[in-house]
Amino acid sequence: MLKRIREQLQRQDRRKIIENFFSLSFLQVANYILPLITLPYLVRVLGPEKFGLTAFAQAFMLYFIFLTDFGFNLSATREISIHREDNKRVSEIFISVFIIKALLFLVSLLIILFLIFFVNKFIEEQLFFFLSFLVVIGWILFPQWFFQGIEKMKFIAIVNFISKLIFTVTVFIFIREVNDYIILPVLNFVGVFVSGIISLIIVFKTYKIILKLPPFDIVKKQFKSGLQIFISNVAMNLYTTSNSVILGFLTSNTIVGYYSAAERIFKAFQFLGIPLYQAIFPHFSKLISENREKAINQFNILFKYAMLITSIVSMAIFFSSPIIIKIFLGNDYSSSILIFSILSLGLTISLGNYTLGIHGLINFGYEKTFSKIVLIFGIAHILILVIAISLFGYLSVPITWIFTELMIFISIFYYLKRTKIIRFNFSQ
Repeated sequence: MLKRIREQLQRQDRRKIIENFFSLSFLQVANYILPLITLPYLVRVLGPEKFGLTAFAQAFMLYFIFLTDFGFNLSATREISIHREDNKRVSEIFISVFIIKALLFLVSLLIILFLIFFVNKFIEEQLFFFLSFLVVIGWILFPQWFFQGIEKMKFIAIVNFISKLIFTVTVFIFIREVNDYIILPVLNFVGVFVSGIISLIIVFKTYKIILKLPPFDIVKKQFKSGLQIFISNVAMNLYTTSNSVILGFLTSNTIVGYYSAAERIFKAFQFLGIPLYQAIFPHFSKLISENREKAINQFNILFKYAMLITSIVSMAIFFSSPIIIKIFLGNDYSSSILIFSILSLGLTISLGNYTLGIHGLINFGYEKTFSKIVLIFGIAHILILVIAISLFGYLSVPITWIFTELMIFISIFYYLKRTKIIRFNFSQ
C-alpha cells in the first residue's frame, strides 16, 4: 500500500505531505487526545449533570465558531495554497478573511446577548454561557487556514500543543469540586487565546503580511468563496454538534452528560485520520489545477485504503467499548457504553464522507453539490431526531446519526461515480 502511494507522489510533494501530516497529527493530539486526559477527571469531579451542562455549552458555542470560520478553513486554505508565491495576493486574502471574521463575530455577540437575557435555559446560567462564548475570540485569532495553505504547520502545531497543555494542567489545578464548573470556560478561553496571539505573531514576523485594507472586490470574493463551504459546514453541524444541543433542550443535562462523554471519546478516534486528509488537501488543490487526471488517481487510492483501514479500526473499537468506557468514565457512566458502541459502527462511513466530500466534491469544484446533499440530509436529521428522541429516548441519537451519514455517503459516492472521479474497484 505504502509503495503504491509513494509511486503516485513526487519526492518533494511527499516530503511536504509527510511533514504536514506529523505537524497536523501533533495538532490533533492537542485538540482531541489531551482532552481525553482531563475527561476522566472532569466527569468524576463535575458529575453527569454539570458535565452535561458544560458539554451543552461547548456544543452550542460551536455554532458561533462555525459562523466565524465561515468555511475559510477550506476556501482560504485553497486560495492561499494557489497564490502562496504572491505576497501581495496572500496579504489581501489574509486581511480580507479577518475583516469578514470580525463582522461575523459582532453578529455572534448580538445573538449570545439576546439568548442570555431572553431565553430561559440561558438565563439560568447567564455568566457561564457568556464565559463559554469567549472561546470564539480565540478561534478567530487562530489562523490554521493560513498555515495549511502554505503547508507550514510545524510551528502552529507546537504553539497549539503548548496552549492545550496549559489548559490540561490548569484543569487539575483549578477544578476541584462541582461548583468549579464556572471556571472551565475561562481556562478553555485562555488556552485558545494564547495560541491565537502567538500564531499571529509568527505570521506577521515570518511571512511579512502587508497591513493594508484590501479592495472591496477582494473582500467580496473571499466572502463568496467561503459561503458555499459555510453552508456545507452548517449542514454538517446539523447532524453532528446539534445532537448534544437537541438533547439539552429535550432531555436533561444528565443525559447530555452520558451522551457527550461517549461522543468525545469517539471523536478522539474519529479524528485520528483527519491530519492525513488535511495535510493532503492543499497538495490536491494545487495538483488538480496542474494535472486533474493524476489528482483523480491519487484520490481513488486514498479513498480505497481509508475505507479498509477504518473498517478494521471500527470493529476493534466496537468490541472494546465496555473496557474503553470504564477506563475513561468510570462506573457512573454505564449508560454511555451502548451509545459509544453504536457510534463506533459509524466510524468508517463518517471518515468516508470526509474523504468523498472534502477531497472529492469540494476540491474538484463541486462545492454546491456537496452543500445541497449535506443540507438536505442535515435538515432531515434534525426533524427525524426531534421525533425519535420524543418517542424512543436518547439512544435514537447515535442511530439517527449513523443513518444520516450513510445516506450522505451513498449520495456523494453515486455523484462521484457519475462524474467519473470514483474509478476504483475494491477487488483491484
